[in-house]
Amino acid sequence: MSEDKDIDEIRREKAARLLAAFDSEDPEQAEAIREAMPWSIAVHKDRPTDFEVRLEGKVIALTQSEEWAQLVVELMNRLLLAEQAGVGRP
Repeated sequence: MSEDKDIDEIRREKAARLLAAFDSEDPEQAEAIREAMPWSIAVHKDRPTDFEVRLEGKVIALTQSEEWAQLVVELMNRLLLAEQAGVGRP
């Protein structure tokens, strides 16, 4: 049982570090974190004015606003890490 707690604590700490790295002063580090996250954005292959919001490579939404797609992807990835880190939980 204590091994499970240790593993869970390690996962929470890792998620907290990744969440903090989103705001890193080092753009390469922040970009590496974003590329490793499950939510992403891509340009639609047939319509270059459309942007795809993806979860683990599957298209979840289409939009013509790159800013909206970036906002959604950033929010979902941060929310995922916050949940894994236990941020906001009693």
